[in-house]
Amino acid sequence: MIAATAVLVVGLLVPVFDDYVAPNCAPAATAEQRLRERYGEELVSSAVTSDGKHIIERWESMETGSWTLLVRTMGGLLCMMSNGAGWHEIPIHLRGRRS
Repeated sequence: MIAATAVLVVGLLVPVFDDYVAPNCAPAATAEQRLRERYGEELVSSAVTSDGKHIIERWESMETGSWTLLVRTMGGLLCMMSNGAGWHEIPIHLRGRRS
């Protein structure tokens, strides 16, 4: 459910990134360095959008539990969509079950 929501949100917001640089975007190298040095996060998962124009990335710190969800644009920017703490992966054998 979380992944579907993220893709839906990204689908609504990504076209904005093609027209201008949003205030939450930075050159990829700058954003990656900031995530590593300031938050101790590393890239843990990624997926290409259905139109093939963007990559959704999830960065996470195993030490602190912080996470950041980003969109990588074809223009070389990383744009933050959301961030937080305590990302929880649903084990495969429990997916689709209601709690």
